[in-house]
Amino acid sequence: MIAENKRQNSDKFSILVDGNKLTKDSLRLGMVSANGSSRLLIDYKAKHKQAYYELIDHLFSRETGIGLTHIKIEMGSDVDSSSGSEPATKRYASEPADVTRGAGFQFAADIKSKYPNVSVDLLQWGEPAWAHESFSERYRWYKETLDAAYDTYGLKFDYVGACPNESGVRTSGEDENVSWMKYFSNAIKNETSGRYDYSKIKIVAADEVDSCNISYAMLEDEELRNAIDVI
Repeated sequence: MIAENKRQNSDKFSILVDGNKLTKDSLRLGMVSANGSSRLLIDYKAKHKQAYYELIDHLFSRETGIGLTHIKIEMGSDVDSSSGSEPATKRYASEPADVTRGAGFQFAADIKSKYPNVSVDLLQWGEPAWAHESFSERYRWYKETLDAAYDTYGLKFDYVGACPNESGVRTSGEDENVSWMKYFSNAIKNETSGRYDYSKIKIVAADEVDSCNISYAMLEDEELRNAIDVI
């Protein structure tokens, strides 16, 4: 669907959905690799490589498979994030980021090697204690992980979720996630030492459950609106 914003006044705007402009990319379906749930895929790749790539075809081929167009992977932090844990990319601030510990980054890179138009998304479910100490340390974790994904697999990210999984935002008072989204968006879009143009990465906001508080927060906060690309 093509949705067009038409602002009416300072606090209201309508969205026009034109069904005549539907394309094959209007409805994008994707999958998530997280919680250690894709670990066995690496065993398939090691011992049954043909079956591994057949599985990728079943998921992402538009001719013979489901035709998924998006893959979201977890930026691991060693926490149990549902059905298991995804290994941390940086367990200590002093160590280099390592994206080979888990399956997600390798899986996304293999998908992109066959289906380059698939978009790739990164989201955290938890974070190492050292990255929780300040926004600058948390940003370092993200940035060095993006660097390592490119250095190791040539993997470029189209989207990064700034909020942790299912954390959302509050509708009143100062909210850490709101402050962090502004900080992260500004930092990544002005990054001068990225492996590619990190300013092109779209910032995804407020991975929420049973609420849409981010939309209300953005209506009230122009800086937040400008920081966010996708909700």
